[in-house]
Amino acid sequence: MAASSVTLALALASPAYAGQHAETDDEKSDDVVVRQVDRDMQAEYGIGVRVGTFHTGPVYNIGLGFAAEGGVRFDRLALLGEYQFLGLLDPSSTAPQMPMQAYDAAMMRPATPTGSAHRLGANARYSVARFLVAQNGIGVRGDVFVEGGLGEELIEWSGGGYLHRADVSLGAGLGVRFRGTHHHGGYQIGVRATFADPPAGYAKSGPPTCAGPCDGPTRPSSLDHSVLGTFTVVFGG
Repeated sequence: MAASSVTLALALASPAYAGQHAETDDEKSDDVVVRQVDRDMQAEYGIGVRVGTFHTGPVYNIGLGFAAEGGVRFDRLALLGEYQFLGLLDPSSTAPQMPMQAYDAAMMRPATPTGSAHRLGANARYSVARFLVAQNGIGVRGDVFVEGGLGEELIEWSGGGYLHRADVSLGAGLGVRFRGTHHHGGYQIGVRATFADPPAGYAKSGPPTCAGPCDGPTRPSSLDHSVLGTFTVVFGG
């Protein structure tokens, strides 16, 4: 259903269609309405997938899950609440088949803990660049956006234990939306980095070091940092 709606919107907005179908007065009036309602306050919702890295003190996991968001948008600015769920996977479990010698060495190391992470957050998203084309009563909008937010994480480990902490997120991405006079829908992709304090007792300190080839030593980062790729289906009034 969504794919056919997008195909129809693209067809209606195409130059070929415009050449075959001159706009009526009603459609021209609808174009004016589409441009106006896109600038007005409106409800906006989204649901999508998240995948990337998740950092908790000494533990690095692969994070894979989904998120749901909802709020309001005023022209270029959107204010959204969000719930995110990630499964925290052991990176070695997703690695390609390794030689027996490397497998034996890996078995000597402690396994990476796995679990899940829930996040409740509030995000502000702003379109730093956009375009809007309206034709035959259908609008097509493109956005380049940046975003920032605050959140609360609850991490639960499969082997036992939990961790509760606050975080700060920063991100950027691209989006495209199709809209009529009453509703809109579309897609957006992006990347988001999240920063949080490490668990008590795991604060990184000590002298500057070189963890790999480098021009000079630095102190390890004092914050846990996670990076997630995002794909979201957006819709609203």
